[in-house]
This record gives sequence, C-alpha cells and structure tokens, in this order.
Amino acid sequence: MAASGIQLRIVVNGARTGRVRYVDGNGAWVDGGPAPGLRRALTASAAIPIAFPPITLPDSETYVDGGVLENIPIEAAVRAGADEVIAILPSPAALPQPSAAPTTLFPVATRGMELLLDGSTRRQLEPFRGWGVPVKVIAPRIELHNLLAVDPGLIKINMDYGYMCAYDEMQSDNSLRSQFRTSSDAITQLRRQIWWDEHRQNNWFPKGVWYETLSHPWGTAEEMGYIRDDKRRVRALVVDRVALAQGLKACVPADIATAWTEWEGHFFSTLFPSPWGAWSSFPRGVLQAETPPPPLP
Repeated sequence: MAASGIQLRIVVNGARTGRVRYVDGNGAWVDGGPAPGLRRALTASAAIPIAFPPITLPDSETYVDGGVLENIPIEAAVRAGADEVIAILPSPAALPQPSAAPTTLFPVATRGMELLLDGSTRRQLEPFRGWGVPVKVIAPRIELHNLLAVDPGLIKINMDYGYMCAYDEMQSDNSLRSQFRTSSDAITQLRRQIWWDEHRQNNWFPKGVWYETLSHPWGTAEEMGYIRDDKRRVRALVVDRVALAQGLKACVPADIATAWTEWEGHFFSTLFPSPWGAWSSFPRGVLQAETPPPPLP
C-alpha cells in the first residue's frame, strides 16, 4: 500500500474518547503520535462493536470500527487533498420505509437504530455547507443480504450488481444513467429469484428460512424448465444492456455469462453438474439436456 502511490486513510474511533482518527498508508497517524502500523490499524478499523473486541493501539487508546461514527469518510479524502470524491456505499442510501410505524419495544428500538444510522449517513453525504468538492455516490438500490447472511450465491450476485451500479453512476447523461439503473436492478432481481428457485430444485432451503412448517423442497422437471427460461431472460437483459452501452461489454462484469450458463453459487452440492444437463428425479419427470445460451457475441 505504501508503494502504490495512492494516498490511503484508515478510519478508527476511540472507544473512550469518541474521537475519529485517521491512519495513512504507511501505518502512521495523520495527526501524529506513536504509529500503530498498517496491520493493527486495519484490525482496529474492522472491529465492529459486539462482533469483535476493541483494539488497543500504541497510544494506549482503545479503538473500534471506524464506521461507528464515520461510515463514509469523505472528510478524510477532502483533508487529503481530493478535488473529486467517489463515495461507495455497501447498502442503499435511502432509508427503507415500513408500511406502519413500529409500536412494540424491539421493533421501536430497531427502527431507532436505523434512523440513527441514516441520520449519520445523510450528514456525511450532504453536510450543511457541502464539502467544497463534487461528490458522486455509488450505492445499491436493492439490499440482497445483510451482515449476517453469508451466502456464496448472494455475494457473487451482489458483487456483479456493485460493478454495474458503479458503471451506471459514472454516466454523465441523466437519462442514460436512469436506463442503466433500471437495467442493473432488473438483472439482479431476476438472478436473485433464480438463486432462490435453484435451492428448491436441489432439495434445499435458503439459509435463514424458517422451514419447520414448510414441506421439504423437491424439484421437478417442469420447474427446471422455468429456471432455464429465466436464465435465458438474464442473457436477454444483459444483451439489451450492452446494446444500451453501444456494444461496450465493460458495462457488465467479465464473467457475467456464468449467470446463465451455470448454477448460481450455493453452499450445497447441486444434484447435477449443470442446469442444462439431462434432469430426472422419479417420479418428478425428465428434462432433456440442452445447449446453454452462448456467451455475449
């Protein structure tokens, strides 16, 4: 990192003082003091309260995750001399709005925490007098999973979605940007539906599903046909997106074809190696093998 030529700022929060501090790419405090080193600073910056223990650094102060007070450290970039900022958010910037206000203790507490974090986010993105430099925000519009849902398929879909969201926001034309946003959302939502359906097809429930009152999932040849149709639809949406980008394939991740030629990622072993191979499960019918749709032309 020190040799990259790129200025780095790692954000940590003092658990005792409540003070936000920054560490640079050499592992030194920006405002001076005994250098914590890069590895320890990164560990402290990732020490999410409750999930991980706080980290004591050489100045004898104990530090926790930088996101507690400054989850979008635009100030650090501006202080470092940035004349343009690209802020990347892992979750939607807009606060979700429930159909009705919570009235019982736990939902009220949960909503209160959401409001607290949302207020902090808004103040960091749009302070009263602005930052004095242009700030471009890249954020998802769909929440695919939370911190506690660790699933290989959702992670891969989310990474591809993030790539497309970044491409969307870098468009200078407002109308074109809106069309790209619609495209990336449609592709992502359909892939998530396929990911869900593939669980049932392989006799599994997705993680976190309360299944005691549900019948055991059991795939059929007919349902496998629906999944294949949806994978063809994913390819069609991607082809339309590339056409919108005037043939520029950089508008989608390089390995996007796996979304329709292979299973989505799963924590289990699929019943058959490919969703396009012959599928049979007595007495659930038989589906003949098909040639998967080709990659992008």
